[in-house]
Amino acid sequence: MRAHRAEVQERRDRKGPYRSLVLDAPALAGAARPGQFVMVRVSETTDPLLRRPFSLFRADGPAGTAEILFRISGRGTSMLDRVQSGDTIDLVGPLGRPFPSLPGQEIVLVGGGVGLPPLFFYAESLRRLEPARNIHVLMGGRTKGDLVAWEEFERLGIDVQPATDDGSAGHAGVVTDLLQPFLGPSRAILACGPTPMLRAVSEMAARSNTPCWVSVEERMACGLGVCMGCAVPVRSDHGPSYRLACTDGPVFEAREVLW
Repeated sequence: MRAHRAEVQERRDRKGPYRSLVLDAPALAGAARPGQFVMVRVSETTDPLLRRPFSLFRADGPAGTAEILFRISGRGTSMLDRVQSGDTIDLVGPLGRPFPSLPGQEIVLVGGGVGLPPLFFYAESLRRLEPARNIHVLMGGRTKGDLVAWEEFERLGIDVQPATDDGSAGHAGVVTDLLQPFLGPSRAILACGPTPMLRAVSEMAARSNTPCWVSVEERMACGLGVCMGCAVPVRSDHGPSYRLACTDGPVFEAREVLW
């Protein structure tokens, strides 16, 4: 983990309120692993005081670039949306525990909206290392506009199964409606998204003896384990306990988490 001053190589306006920033950050790109995140200062001033956490969407070590993808949803992301190519941003990372490598397992990725970036990072990294590995993507959102990175997944040769609440793309319903045929002990699920979705995925995985890891979404003030604000209830050998999403996670084995 280290602090970086990264120049924005490219700003990409995506569907609806989604944006991404490609950063010139060689040290970050070389060290980052899928599932990790960065804490970004969204202003050059102390207002807002706290950094904002963003999952890494891409990291290309040889090219020295990293990309974050975000949804404009509040004051912090609205300020980040003002950043243009050539600007410099201040960030700290990579932070957190990444997804496991899972050699030999057939991979099922389940997510939606801003839960998709770390899953895409995982898929792209795995495709480079093992082009023949079977990967399935189940993505959900309120509308088709929330199915970010659909085209990027397909360019990797990965079959994408979409679900939308309003039926504007794919299955009309929630993404977990699509999960049943992909369950089983020979597969492994990696999921990132809102807590109700993660809870449902975790329960389905447990009933079918499917290995499962989840990347939890928690509010973070520091990202370093100092403020203790991102505590996640978990099981331990001594009964219920807490672990921190920023340092012990954000990736947890699903059976650890007390939903």
